[in-house]
Amino acid sequence: MNKQVALKLWDKAQEVATHYSNPDRSRNQGAETFTVESVRPTSEYIALVTYLKSSGKRALALFYYIPAKETWCYFFPTDSHLLGLEGIGKAKARIEAQNFEHNFN
Repeated sequence: MNKQVALKLWDKAQEVATHYSNPDRSRNQGAETFTVESVRPTSEYIALVTYLKSSGKRALALFYYIPAKETWCYFFPTDSHLLGLEGIGKAKARIEAQNFEHNFN
């Protein structure tokens, strides 16, 4: 991950912590605060950010970078998200295999 992308990731992770720490935010019934506990890049454009909540619990966010927009996006994945994302690698490989032959027309 290049330095500029990493700096943008850090800034976005902090921005998300600030947003989720808002005691008036809907779905923040316990008025919890969030702090960035760790940032773990898993590739150049994907990172896992762990937040420590004031309750002592943790929350995991998946961050993904969109180079064309030079921006980081994120979501807090549920078990359903993870199950649904499981097949992406195989689907992408299948598409690449189908597209390969079009390089020779």
